[in-house]
Amino acid sequence: MDAALFVAIVDDDASVRTALGALVQSLGYRQRSFASAAAFLQVQSEEPFSCLITDLQMPDIDGMALKGMLEARGNHVPVIMITARDDEDLHAKARASGVIALLHKPFRSRDLEHALDEALRGRNG
Repeated sequence: MDAALFVAIVDDDASVRTALGALVQSLGYRQRSFASAAAFLQVQSEEPFSCLITDLQMPDIDGMALKGMLEARGNHVPVIMITARDDEDLHAKARASGVIALLHKPFRSRDLEHALDEALRGRNG
C-alpha cells in the first residue's frame, strides 16, 4: 500500500464514515471523511484525492450526482459506491456510470480492499 494515496469518504452516516475511515487507514492509505457531498465538493479541488468512496443514497446530492459533478469539472477520480438499498435499477445505473465497484451494505472488508486495489492500481508510481 502507498500512504501517499489519499482516499475521500463521503457518507451522511457518521458510524459508516468512522468504520470506513478506520478500514481505509488499516489498509495503509490516508483518508479524509465528509458528512455530505457538498462538504466534499468544497475541498476536492484543493486536495489530491486518489479515490472516492461514497454512499449512493444521501440527502441533497447523492453519489451518482456527485460523480457526475466531478466529471463535469474534469475530475475523473475512481469511484467506489456503497448502498444499503437492493434496487437493481440503481445498481445498473451505477455500473453504467463507470464506478469501480458498487458494494452492498453490509459488505466484507476484503471486498472494499479489492475495490480499492482496482481503483488505485497504477496510481502509486
